[in-house]
Formats: sequence, C-alpha cells, structure tokens
Amino acid sequence: MSEQDQPKPRPLRIDPDDLGQSYPLETMTRGGQRRRAQVFNIQEKSGRVPPQAVDVEQSVLGAMLIEREAIPRAVEILPPDAFYTSKHQKIYQAIISLFERGNPVDLITLTDELKRRGDLDDVGGAYYLTELTTRVASAANVEYHARIIAEKSLLRKMIETMTVLVGKAYDPASDAFELLDHAEKEIFQISDTQLRKAASSMNEVVKETLEMLEKIHGQTGGITGVPSGFHRLDEMTGGWQPSDLIIVAARPSMGKCLAYDSEILLEDGSLVTIEALYRRRRARLLTLRPDG
Repeated sequence: MSEQDQPKPRPLRIDPDDLGQSYPLETMTRGGQRRRAQVFNIQEKSGRVPPQAVDVEQSVLGAMLIEREAIPRAVEILPPDAFYTSKHQKIYQAIISLFERGNPVDLITLTDELKRRGDLDDVGGAYYLTELTTRVASAANVEYHARIIAEKSLLRKMIETMTVLVGKAYDPASDAFELLDHAEKEIFQISDTQLRKAASSMNEVVKETLEMLEKIHGQTGGITGVPSGFHRLDEMTGGWQPSDLIIVAARPSMGKCLAYDSEILLEDGSLVTIEALYRRRRARLLTLRPDG
C-alpha cells in the first residue's frame, strides 16, 4: 500500500473554549489503529507538552470530596497553583475555603460555593464535580498523588524560568554576570517556594515554645525526659529529650562508660549486667578459630 492509500489521521476538533486546557482525545494512526492522544495548549511556545498529570489531579480532588480527612493531608503538600488546569485550581480553592470555615465539604456544598464565586460554569458544572468522585475509591493514597502533582508543578516552573533565561542569554545586550546573578535568584526563589510549606511562622514557634515551657513547669522532680541513671547528668540535661543528640565527652578514666552493674535487656527477654556481658563476649573470643 502506497503512502497516499494509507488512512490519514482524523482531524482534531478543538473547542475554542478549551484552548489552554488538557483533555484526552481519540485519534487514528496511519496503521488504522486507534490511540489515545492529548490536546494541549496550542499557544505553548516550545511546542512541547508541559509536565502535568490531569488524571492525578482529578483523583486528589475526588479524594477530598469523599473523605474530609484527605483535605489537610493534601493542603500540607499542594498550593493552589500546583494544579495544571485553571478549573482544578478553582475547585481546590473552593474546597479549602469550605474546610477553613468549618463547613461540610461535599458535592452540594461545593456546588453552592463555586456558584457563589461565579466559577461553577468555568469548572464544568455540577456534572464534572460528580465525575471527580468516581475517579478514586478512597483517599488512602492522597499524599502520594499530591506529591506527583507538586513534582509536575515544580518542573513547569523550572521550564518557564529556564526558557526566560535562555532568551535573555541570546540577547546581545545582556550582561553575562548580571544574567548569572539573576539566574541564581530565580532558581533560589523556586526552591524557596517548595520549602516554604515546611517552615513554621513565628506565631507557631512562640506558641509551641510556651506550651513546652508550661509542660516543663508542671513537671515534678526536675526530670522532663527519659532519665539516664546518672544523676549529675540528669541534672544538667533534664533527661534525654525527644530528638536530642547528647554527646558525653571527658578525659580518659573519668567515668564515661556505663556502670558495670547496669543491666541490659536481651532479645530473649533476659536481663544481664554489663560486667557479665563483657565476660561472655571475652570468653567467646577464645573459641574463635582462624578458619571461622
């Protein structure tokens, strides 16, 4: 069969209202086989598909609609602009608004919220919201899916930044050292945006510190952590505190080692002193042979 006789791909029908969006479309290959394709923003300068995961975005939004516990788990990872499509950003913001006000989050309340904002038609109406709830069976994997969305968003920001930098690098009027400084600032800004969610505000830090001080003040005996058994050391540290790394340093023969009569709980549930354990290990060394 000549190239002229081979079936041609079916022309794509693009709704002008959907330009800039991403949606699946079935096309015909030259071999006559059907395949799933994606229609993306035709205004993309590079002509390439920007990193995105629209189906994963639908799963996250659906999980937030069927299980309220999924909302704070997703919010901890995703800012609104992490979503690829504008309609998903609007739905996400509406869900967060309902949640922060303490209102129920379901199809009815979300529809009313989007209608109040004037965004209901823009997101596809109540029918599209219903479709989101069918995309996922539970919210068990919402964090994993949210990280996929965050990663795609980070890649898009990097592409956008690099594209601008490449354009400036080709400009004869650009100063190389100024451009390098600008590039460092842009990359740092992207990195800072990703780390900002993990940072705590000053109000949160002060509140947590005051709560910790009140807890310590209410303790009796002066030991707020796990006692080490060394009284002088416990007086200085207050016991082993969570996440603390304690290094005990001193000159030789100053008593850094554990007391010989301290007991250790073994795997079989028995207790043995340091002294007995040392003697047992030393006796075992005498039975070793060069051939193993």
